[in-house]
Amino acid sequence: MSKWPESKPHHDGERKEFNFDNGYTISLVKFTGSYGYKKGLWELAIINKDGEFTDTTDYDLLTILEDYSPKRGDPGIYGFLRDPDADRIIQHVGNMDYAN
Repeated sequence: MSKWPESKPHHDGERKEFNFDNGYTISLVKFTGSYGYKKGLWELAIINKDGEFTDTTDYDLLTILEDYSPKRGDPGIYGFLRDPDADRIIQHVGNMDYAN
C-alpha cells in the first residue's frame, strides 16, 4: 500500500487529500453521513483540476471502478471502501494522464 498523508479533521471525522501532478485530487473521508461511515469504511471522491467531482474516461480505471459501482454515490464518488480498495483507486488515479 502506498504512503497516505496524515488525516485532518473533517466535520466530525477525518479527511485525507492526495494531490497529483496530473491535475487530479483524491479526497478520502470518514464522517457521519459519508458512504461507509457506520462500518468504518472510506468514501472516496475523484476531483478534477477545476475542483469538481468527476468520473473518468480512463478505461483501466473504469474497469477498477466497476468493482465498486454498487457502492457509488454521486458522480466521482465511491463509498464503502476498505483501505486496500481505496489504495488501488488512489494509485491508479495518481499514475494516469489527465483527461481534459
